[in-house]
Amino acid sequence: MKLKKAILTIGSALLVSASVATNISADGLPNNNSKYWNKARLVTTSRSINAQQMKLKKGMITNQKVTSSKLKNNSDLYVRRVGNNHKEWLLFSNSLKQNKQSVWITKQKDTKWIKKYVQKEPKGGLTSNFSRASFEHVPSDKYVNAFFPEGSYLGDKDNPTIKGGQAISVKKEDSDSKPDNNTYLIMVKGQATKVNMGKGEPTPYNIINIQDKMIVSKNTPEDSQAVIPMNFNVTNGTLWRILDENGKLTKNGYSYNAKYQKWFPVTFK
Repeated sequence: MKLKKAILTIGSALLVSASVATNISADGLPNNNSKYWNKARLVTTSRSINAQQMKLKKGMITNQKVTSSKLKNNSDLYVRRVGNNHKEWLLFSNSLKQNKQSVWITKQKDTKWIKKYVQKEPKGGLTSNFSRASFEHVPSDKYVNAFFPEGSYLGDKDNPTIKGGQAISVKKEDSDSKPDNNTYLIMVKGQATKVNMGKGEPTPYNIINIQDKMIVSKNTPEDSQAVIPMNFNVTNGTLWRILDENGKLTKNGYSYNAKYQKWFPVTFK
C-alpha cells in the first residue's frame, strides 16, 4: 500500500452515539466512485466486515498494521473513502478504539457492504397510559372521582382516614360554602362526610403542573392511575418527574420524545 493522506479532521467529533445523528437523506447510497464519499457519512453495515488499524506517519497512512477487528452486521459507523483506487475506506466507530497515531480502514470494492443509516428507537421507552381530567372543578350536582389535595389529610395526622393524593368520591356542598371556605361531601366507607377544606379543594388530577414543560407525579406516564389536566399539552421534551411516597422529588423521571411518542428515562441532579 502506498502512503496516502489521511484527512482526520472528523476525528473525535465523530465518536458520538449514532442515535443523535441525522439520517442520510438519499434514497440509496452512491457507488464508491462518487464524490459523495469525500466527506464522512453515517451508515450501517449490511454484513460483517474486517477492519485494520494502520499506523500513521506524519499524517500519512502507512502499510504497517497495528491490529485488526471485525465489525458486525448492522453496526453504525462513519465512513469516508480514502486513496485513489476507491476501494479503501476510513472507519470511525465507537466500537473501534481510536488514537492519534493510527486509523482504521477497510478494503471494499463497492458500497454493497453498507446501507443507509436509519435512526433506531432508544430502549426503555414508556407509552403514555395516563388519562385526562374531564372537569376543572368539583361540581355540586353529582359525585365525581377526584383526588384529595397533596399535603392535606383527614382525621389523625399519623393515621389519616384520607391522605393527600388519595382518590375520593366527592361533590361540592354549595349551601355551606363561602368565599375562602370550601365545603365538600366526601364518601368515606360508604357514608357522606362533610369536610370544610378552607381555601383548599379536591383536584380532578393527581399531578403537579410545573411551568409549561414539566409535570410531577407519584405515578409514571404509563400508569393508568395518573390523571393530568385536560389542557396540558405534552410536547417533545416535556419532563415527568417522580415523587416518592413522602411527596419529595426523586432524581428519577422521564422525557417525552415526540418522534417515537414515548417517554424515556432521565436522571435529575
